[in-house]
Amino acid sequence: MHGALADSAACGGGPGVFNVFSGGKVTVNSSLAHQDSDAACNVDFSSATGGSSWVNVGEDDLYGPTQQSCDIQATDVTMSKLTLPPFPTTASAPDIKINNWNSATSGFYVTYDGVSTGYNYCNKPGGIFWVANGDDCKKTNAVTSTGALQFPVAGDPASRFTFTGTSFGTIEAWSAPITFSGTGDITIDHLFSQNQTHLDFPGGHNYFIKTLELNDNFTLTVSGQGGAKLYINAVTNFHGSGSCVNINGACDGNNSSVSLDGQNPERLALYVYSGNLELSDRTQIAASIYVHDGDLIMAANSDFSLIGEAVAENIAIKNSANRMRYQDTGAFNSIYPDFSSGRVGLYSPARIGEPEVSSTGDLSFMVYQSDYSPNSSDLNYGTLRAFAKSGDGKTETTHVWDANERMIPTDRGAKLYVDVGGTMVASNALSAINLTAINAGLATVDRAQLQARIADGPVGSFPTQWSGRIGKPGNTQPVIFNDIVLFSSSEGVLYAVDRDTGALRWGWLLGDFMTGYANDAAYTLLLNGDGMKGQINAVSVGGVNYVLGTAQGGSIHYALQLDATTGLPSLVWKDVRLGQRSPNAEKPLVVSDQALYVVGDKLVIRPIAGGTISHDAKPNLGGSPVMTSSPTIINNNGVYTLYVGTSNGYVWSATPNTSNWNPGTFSQVKYTGINKPLTYVVYSKTVDHEYLTAQSAVHVTTIKRKVNTTSWTKIWTTTLGSSREWDFKTGALKGTTPVPALPDTGEITDRVTSVGGYISIPFTIPSASDSCDGTARLYLAPLDPTWSYYAIFYLGHAFNDSYLSIGTGMALSAQATYLDGRMMLDAHSEKNMTGAQGMDNPIEFRPIPPNKGPGRKSWREIILQ
Repeated sequence: MHGALADSAACGGGPGVFNVFSGGKVTVNSSLAHQDSDAACNVDFSSATGGSSWVNVGEDDLYGPTQQSCDIQATDVTMSKLTLPPFPTTASAPDIKINNWNSATSGFYVTYDGVSTGYNYCNKPGGIFWVANGDDCKKTNAVTSTGALQFPVAGDPASRFTFTGTSFGTIEAWSAPITFSGTGDITIDHLFSQNQTHLDFPGGHNYFIKTLELNDNFTLTVSGQGGAKLYINAVTNFHGSGSCVNINGACDGNNSSVSLDGQNPERLALYVYSGNLELSDRTQIAASIYVHDGDLIMAANSDFSLIGEAVAENIAIKNSANRMRYQDTGAFNSIYPDFSSGRVGLYSPARIGEPEVSSTGDLSFMVYQSDYSPNSSDLNYGTLRAFAKSGDGKTETTHVWDANERMIPTDRGAKLYVDVGGTMVASNALSAINLTAINAGLATVDRAQLQARIADGPVGSFPTQWSGRIGKPGNTQPVIFNDIVLFSSSEGVLYAVDRDTGALRWGWLLGDFMTGYANDAAYTLLLNGDGMKGQINAVSVGGVNYVLGTAQGGSIHYALQLDATTGLPSLVWKDVRLGQRSPNAEKPLVVSDQALYVVGDKLVIRPIAGGTISHDAKPNLGGSPVMTSSPTIINNNGVYTLYVGTSNGYVWSATPNTSNWNPGTFSQVKYTGINKPLTYVVYSKTVDHEYLTAQSAVHVTTIKRKVNTTSWTKIWTTTLGSSREWDFKTGALKGTTPVPALPDTGEITDRVTSVGGYISIPFTIPSASDSCDGTARLYLAPLDPTWSYYAIFYLGHAFNDSYLSIGTGMALSAQATYLDGRMMLDAHSEKNMTGAQGMDNPIEFRPIPPNKGPGRKSWREIILQ
C-alpha cells in the first residue's frame, strides 16, 4: 500500500468502480504515471450503495496522494478476464457519410459508397419534405431515404438519420443525429463522429464496431427497452470536449450539470478488444467499461464523471476535479471474485416491521441474512423472524418463529405462484407453454430442474454456500397486513407468511426473474443480485385488499389484488421501465384510490384497481434539477399536497387535482442551503405550525410555517461538523443551538423519523481499517427548538445526549410505535449493541405537563409521513 490513499481491505472488499487484472495498477496522479504524489486528493470517489469505495487491485499497486485519502480502499484482489464474443466481418457493407447538417430545416449532404448528393429542405403548401440538389421543390420530387439510410422527417427536430441495415463499412456523422433500426447484431467497420453528433443506440442489440473515433462534444444515448452493448475492436479517439454518454437529465458535459444519482449505467456496456481506451477532456459517462488488452486512461483536467464500473489491465485518472461513482451494472458479475462481506454471522439489513399500536406480547418482525465467506463457516442465508415485545419495549432475544424453518419444498412448489402474463400459475404446475410465454429462451430449459430450483430454494442447488430455502431479503422492510406478514428476497419472490406462525401462505414470483432459474449459472447471478430491491405497501381500498410494491430498484412497480376468500394474489398491473430507477426504491404511495410513485424523471399517478394511468410526466422543476427524493403526499381535509426534493437541494410542491389527478404546476418551496441531492422530505404538524424536514446523505434541514399560510422559513440545519439555527420570526442566525452537529465523517443512511417533537437521524460512521462494521448512531434533533411537549427517556432515565449508540453496521430508520399507551421509538442497525437478535431498548417520549401525552384527542403533534 502506497501512502495514505486507502486502508487495507480487512473486510474482504467488494465490487468497485476500478478493477484490474492480475499485476495491474491503479493510479490517481496528475502525471498519470504509476507513482505516488504529495498532492492532496482532488478526485471525488463515491459508491451508489454507500460505504467504502473499493478498488480491486493489489495493495502495493494502488498509487496516489500521500497527504490526503481519496476515500478508496484496495481489496488486494484482482479480476479474471471475460470471454468476449468473436468479432464478425463487415463484408459488402456500404460506406455512408453525412455532413453539412445544421437542423431539420436546412439541407445536408450524403456520400453513399463514394457518390455524394446534396439534399434541400422544402416547405410548401403541399407539405414539408427533402429533395435532391437540382430538383424542384415539388412533392413529386420528395425523397425520404437513400439505400440503407432513412432521412429524418423534414422539419422535425426530434427525428434522426436511421441506418436500417445490419452491416456497414464506414459511417461518418458530422453534427448529424443518427440511430439504428436493424434487427439482431449490427456490425460497423469504422464509426466516426465530429462536431456535436448525437449517436443513439437502441437497446436490446449488440453493436460490433471495428474502429471507433468520437470527437468534439458528442452525445451518446441508449433508447427503447434493454441495454446496448458496444463491442469495439479498437478506439482511435474518444475526445469528449463536453460530451454526454448515457446520461439521464440535463447535461452540458460539466460536473455541475449532471447528478450522480438517478443514472442507469447498466444500460450501456463498452467492451474494447485491443489497445488502450483514453477518455480525454470533459465527459460525463454512465456505463460499464471493459478494456481486454489495454489500459483505461482518464486524462481530463476537470469535469469528468464515470458512473458505473470499469475493468482494464491498468487504470489511471488525473488527480483533478473529477468524479468516480461506483454503481453496479451487472456486466462483471461473472468475473468478480467471491468477496466476503466482512460481516460475521447474522445481521439485519432492513427496517423493523412492527405495529403502530401494540401491547406487551405482540410480535415485531425483522429480516436477517448472513454472507458466505470462504474463510469462515458462514453460509449465505436469509429469513424473516418474529420476536415478542416485552413490557419495557425491547423484544426477547429468542425468536418466536423463523420463516425459513417453516419452508418445505412441497409447500413451495404448490404455494409459490409464477406470474405468466398476468396469470398466477403454481410453480409445480408450470408447463412448457407457460415458460415459452414468459420468455422464448426458456423453451429449451429442463423444466423439472427449473421447478426443483424454485421448490428447494438456494440450499438445494448450492449446499456448500447456502443454508435455507429463502434468498437474502436485502433492505426490504417487512410489512404487517391483517393476518399476514409480507417480505421479499433475492430469488425474485414476494412472500406472505402467517403473522402468528410464520407458515407460508403464498409467494409471488415475477416472470421477469424466471430466466434466473434456467440453469445454475443464472440462478447464482439471481441469488447474488438484488432483483427485489424495493419496498412494499399494503392497503384496503373500497373493501378490496391490495399489495403494492417496487422491485429492481424501481424499474418495476406492481399492484396485486388479494382474493377476499382465499387471500391469494392476482396481478392487477405491472409497470416495467427497464433502465429506470425510483428514489430509494421506495414503495408506491396511496392517495385516495390512486398509487403514486416516481420512476426515472417521471411522476406517475394511476388507479390502484387498474385502468388508464392518470398522470405520467416529468414535472417542470426549474430547468435541469431532477427529483431525487421519495415523494411525500399530505391530505389536509381533502386537499392533497405533494412534496419532492431535487438534485440541487430544493424542496418543491404541487397540489394534485382530485378530479383527474393532474398535479398541475410545481412550485419551489425552499432551498435547504446545501447543494446536495435530497433523499427524503418528511412532514410534521402541530396545532399551530407545519414542518418539512428534508435530508440528503450529509445534511438535514427543517423549515416551518404557520398553519394556513404559504411562506416557509428555514429554522435549522445540521450537517457534517456543524449545525445552525435561525429565528423563525426574524430569520436571524442564532449564536447557539440545541440541534446537534453530525460527525465530521460518515453519512445519513436511511430516512429520518419525526416523533414526539424530535427528528431522529440514522447516521453511520465508517469502520476503522481493522473492522468491517461501521458505528451506527441515532442523532436526536428537536423538530422545533422553541418548544418541547415530550421529554426523552432511555432505560428509565432522562436522556440528554445528542445521540444514542445503536450498534454496528448501517444505521436504519427508527420506527415509532405506541406500546401499552406509551410513545416509543425503536432504533435499529444491522447489528444491535449486544450482538443479540431482536430489538434493543427503545427511546420513550414522556409528556411534559400540562401535555397529557399520546391520548388521541390530546396529541400535540400529528405525524403524517
